[in-house]
Amino acid sequence: MARLFITGYRRLARDDVGNVALCGEEPAEINATVEIGVHSYRSEALPEEVRFVRLHAEVACHVAFGAEPEATETNLRLADEQTEFFGVKKGLKIAVIEEGGL
Repeated sequence: MARLFITGYRRLARDDVGNVALCGEEPAEINATVEIGVHSYRSEALPEEVRFVRLHAEVACHVAFGAEPEATETNLRLADEQTEFFGVKKGLKIAVIEEGGL
């Protein structure tokens, strides 16, 4: 089964002169995966210190963020093998469903 990879960061990285880089500062606070299938699957709540997540989808899918999210095909779309960064609020969960699911 395909997976959504979730990497959670406390802060974004900075270069030598203090400019913000569009990548998380390693080491990450969390590394997790959620199955991507024909039904909506949900992650555990993100740790409170996580403010940014890097999502990588193995297949085309739709993701939703929230306290108890349910992903549908009207939610944000990630393409096959796409990677994106998002800012998040503490304690959110991430739900994912395969494109064409349900």
